[in-house]
Amino acid sequence: MADEPKEKIENKTDENQISMFNVESIYEKEWKDMPEFVQEDLTPKREIIVYFKNETDVQTFAKLMNQKITILTKSLWYPEIDIMSVVNKRYMDEKQIKYREMNAKINPNKGDSKNVNI
Repeated sequence: MADEPKEKIENKTDENQISMFNVESIYEKEWKDMPEFVQEDLTPKREIIVYFKNETDVQTFAKLMNQKITILTKSLWYPEIDIMSVVNKRYMDEKQIKYREMNAKINPNKGDSKNVNI
């Protein structure tokens, strides 16, 4: 293809194929009158790596920070913040909610029908 003349390469596009630059028209209709979404910057302002000689030093540091540090702790925020986990959540439409509520009535021991966690 690199050795082909420029006009041959340009003629290889399919006229029925949606252009990458016309994609706006596909979603504009669906997004009309939707509020703008602006993602707040949630990245830390600064990161510091702290090394400890022993477990006693780790627990002393945990007390100073007023936070629990376990063998599984890889990082922490100071001051401590509540980070929402969304990995076990999903959006459900009305049909899915009604189905879940119906199942909860049939099988009441299977969990709360209003709980949308997976």
